[in-house]
Amino acid sequence: METAAHPFAPWRPLARRALEAVCVGAALLTGTALLLRAIFPPFRAAVGPVFPLKAEGVFAISVILLTLMRKPAPAREAECVAPAAPWWRLLSPLALLVVVMVAFWSSLWLPLNTDDFTHMENLKQASDRSPARFFMEPAGGPLDFRPLGMLTYYGELRCMGISAFPRHVFDLLLHLLNCLLVYSLAGRLGLRAPFDLVAGLLFGLHGTRPEVVCWPAGRFDSLAALFVLAGLMAFLLWKQGGARKWYLTALSACLLGLLSKESAYVFPLLVTAALGPRQAARRWRVLAPFYLLTGLVFAYRWHVVRGIGGYLAGQTGVPAVLQSHPLKTLEVLAIRIWATLWFPVNWSDGPGVILSLAIGGVILFSLGLALRGSRRRSAVSCAAFVLLAALPVQHLLLLGPDMEKSRYLYLPSAGFAVLLGLLAGSLPSKRAAWLAGAALVAFQAAALSHNLAIWARVTTQGFENCSFLARELQQHEGPASVVGLPHVVDGVYNLSHGFRGCLWLYHGIDVRRLELVPDMASISRQAGGARMVYVWDPGRKRVVPARQ
Repeated sequence: METAAHPFAPWRPLARRALEAVCVGAALLTGTALLLRAIFPPFRAAVGPVFPLKAEGVFAISVILLTLMRKPAPAREAECVAPAAPWWRLLSPLALLVVVMVAFWSSLWLPLNTDDFTHMENLKQASDRSPARFFMEPAGGPLDFRPLGMLTYYGELRCMGISAFPRHVFDLLLHLLNCLLVYSLAGRLGLRAPFDLVAGLLFGLHGTRPEVVCWPAGRFDSLAALFVLAGLMAFLLWKQGGARKWYLTALSACLLGLLSKESAYVFPLLVTAALGPRQAARRWRVLAPFYLLTGLVFAYRWHVVRGIGGYLAGQTGVPAVLQSHPLKTLEVLAIRIWATLWFPVNWSDGPGVILSLAIGGVILFSLGLALRGSRRRSAVSCAAFVLLAALPVQHLLLLGPDMEKSRYLYLPSAGFAVLLGLLAGSLPSKRAAWLAGAALVAFQAAALSHNLAIWARVTTQGFENCSFLARELQQHEGPASVVGLPHVVDGVYNLSHGFRGCLWLYHGIDVRRLELVPDMASISRQAGGARMVYVWDPGRKRVVPARQ
């Protein structure tokens, strides 16, 4: 018996071609505009600072839609799971570690910044208390429950004092472990060599890394990602016929991730997605322990912090997660995170020649991946990972062109790195696939170098401001005020929140006589002695004595 044809069936190919044409045109237009903005300063000034986000978002969504409209190629899928040569299995992880270490080597000598000093100050003031308190009360802030991260801070302070270098070494080692996990997951998900290495390099060199790798206070994100990625790897090993110990390892990693940061609360959803919708419905007993464990930890966390916790929204005193709006969430998940993941460039400084060329290369090869790649099913899985991993922090992901808060994309970027590795490896030409992988890695390396330079400049200036004010306060015994110290400079957290801690820990200054105020009108009028006043000079980005 013949079935009646769908009334819109004849129009589907035409609609598909029309949508492809619109996406290609939008990608070409926005890609050209981004390249012009990178190369020509007058064009950069004309379009303004917010333009990159809009253009990057349109370009990223256009490329993703083109990717999803591509039909899969079964022959290519089979080729992608071919085993790598033994020498490659030994060489590629070593190459991954060496490249990432070289990229971050100079950052090991950077000073500490903002919350680094605050954490150490709080720990020193409570040095007589047991570290078990981290599991029984908020630490690092009234709404924080991140005991494993605080334990690492406690151990560093007890064993290594206030030195910055060992802290940076530890954070780099955490990042290297995560790079190896992404590399291993990429191979486990079917990426053939060398595109598993491409995925690892894209994760390791992604332009959003300075906030996590170069800032010890951002360690919570890398620590949570370590346990989430390790748990997923263990779960996949168990799913593919491994011993029961891998299932127990995944469950243990889930617990450790939950005790590291709130971003790990997505773990049950990730293992559900790893099973797939059909198996998840049949094997609910496998998933139930992950959901039960997550619920129990969340209930205990609620008890410890007296509520849902998290960052507060402005001066309202209300947790930011409770003020999420559906339209804002839609903007974040559909556009903003893709724009930042595809073009992780801090636009506070104009890109140089190398980064501009790299931007042109990534635009060209991204279009090639979208038009010629054929891993649609795998691309959907990776895109789902990105969106699921972003859910716990979606209310904090309205990132601006200066990349502030980019650390929240650390875990989602793992799925993005595997996605690009998959697309590069699916190109029909081997030469084109290698060139695409090289262009993607080169762009991330250039973006990382650009962003690292900004991070190093701002953190160094912040520590120099601390040292300058310490010398001033050592010469004068009276009270002092610092006016207008900003929280963020060029997308990098300025030394304002931890200013007192820096003065006390590194210079032994009695910070009770120092106040930080937003404007001159807020300066205290205390009797006895002249008050020294210092102001923030936005032009020189330094603290200078106020003009009398």
